[in-house]
Amino acid sequence: MLTDLKFEFRPYRRPFRQPLRTHHGLWLIREGILIRLTDIGTGIHRYGEIAPIPWFGSETLEQALQFCQQLPRQISKAYLFGIPEELPACQFGFESAGLALQDPDGFNRDLSGLAFCGLLPAGEAALTQAGSLYEQGYRVLKWKVGVRERQQEWQVLTDLIKHLPQDCHLRLDANGGLTGLEAHEWLALCDQVNHHSPGRIEFLEQPLSPNHSTELVHLSQQYQTPIALDESVAQLSQLKRLHQSGWVGILVVKPALLGSCLALQDYRDQHPELDLVFSSALETPIGAWHGIAWAGSLQPKTACPRALGWGVGSFFPTWDPLTLLRASAEERETLLQEVWDFYG
Repeated sequence: MLTDLKFEFRPYRRPFRQPLRTHHGLWLIREGILIRLTDIGTGIHRYGEIAPIPWFGSETLEQALQFCQQLPRQISKAYLFGIPEELPACQFGFESAGLALQDPDGFNRDLSGLAFCGLLPAGEAALTQAGSLYEQGYRVLKWKVGVRERQQEWQVLTDLIKHLPQDCHLRLDANGGLTGLEAHEWLALCDQVNHHSPGRIEFLEQPLSPNHSTELVHLSQQYQTPIALDESVAQLSQLKRLHQSGWVGILVVKPALLGSCLALQDYRDQHPELDLVFSSALETPIGAWHGIAWAGSLQPKTACPRALGWGVGSFFPTWDPLTLLRASAEERETLLQEVWDFYG
């Protein structure tokens, strides 16, 4: 049992290799908080990560820092699993670090057989990266839309479809940034592509903002191309409400933003029909490892196992999280220690 734990935390700022362009604007630096829990009795320590994204509905970095600052430097197990739902990124960070201490075998599980989706840069830059990602083994690629002028993006999509091999599939992500008319136009185009090349576009992700839930349901019923919801289900409470309201489509889960993954596991066990996709929140390898471990545990049990969205190594100058999959348990612990020390 976890009893007395030493608690430490370190804020981090991690620049992107190139600014990441989304519907919300340019994202220059990923910020978050690393935590370390040490079992005072054994001296064993494990790491966690708090990686909020406020525009996804999580707490702000300032709120997460305030929570960490008010904690004593020595805490009990009760702190790890009783964090309010209003702090979902904190929930994930503390819970995952605590579970890694509690279950070393689970922390060191073999995840090398998982399939991953690679993330393409927005705009025409996708054309130069797609072939490289395919050669690295990715057979599913994700591309942001609604970022540039629509006709330009349609031309890029046409070129991607033309030049990528038939066994490479695309996920299009609008980050909730399309108008109703644009969403209809994109879905019609996706249906046209899939008519000539079935399954080439796996789904269109979050075409409308989360406050257009009724319109999203209607869209999902009008087109053959599936819609996946991401920002609409950033936290577990949102996922439950949407599922219980009758949504039967794909749900994208970012473990680092979701809240309690233990609670998600319980809910998935009760509802095996859930069609979930697990995805990165652009964490450091510390948060990524915990997220991938949860995804590796839960994804095969969902209605339609899909590639995991952690192919994001090219967006940062250091620490591709997928190297953790090829590392031994000892090498993995060394790398996570290196990440912790770097921000000391």
